[in-house]
Amino acid sequence: MLKIKRLTGSFFAVLLGFGAVGTIEPAIAQMPPTEQSEPVNLTNEHLDRFANAFQAIRTIQQESQEEMIAAVEAEGLTIDEFNTIAQSQDSPAAAEQVSPDQIEQFATAAEQVAAIQTQAQDEIRSAIQAENLTLQEFEQILIRVQQDPSLQAEINQRLQR
Repeated sequence: MLKIKRLTGSFFAVLLGFGAVGTIEPAIAQMPPTEQSEPVNLTNEHLDRFANAFQAIRTIQQESQEEMIAAVEAEGLTIDEFNTIAQSQDSPAAAEQVSPDQIEQFATAAEQVAAIQTQAQDEIRSAIQAENLTLQEFEQILIRVQQDPSLQAEINQRLQR
């Protein structure tokens, strides 16, 4: 039986995360870790730049999600079928129920999905850097926003402008 290529992360988790409003952890989690340093002192300028980068990232994620869905469907698989095959990688009994055609479709789609994910990660890095933030600064602000409801409200306000 052909071995199915394992993806970095699961496709359905990526889809759920990319579509979620207010969260970009899946994309950030796939980025290489950055070195820790002093916490960012949050000024209005930092918050504006963070909000701009966050909005750009949401757009990148949405477009990437659409591209990944199209890549899977172009290979003749539904998202549910793709996810089932991906999950079957951990179960030899389940993998035996996947047809050779589906394995081939899955492998082709998985390669395309991986390429789209890589491109999205690069675009996310560029979007953050375009706002004159380092990945580390962005991550620090993201963590603080996640932990502080008043800061979340402030960022949401900036996103609605």
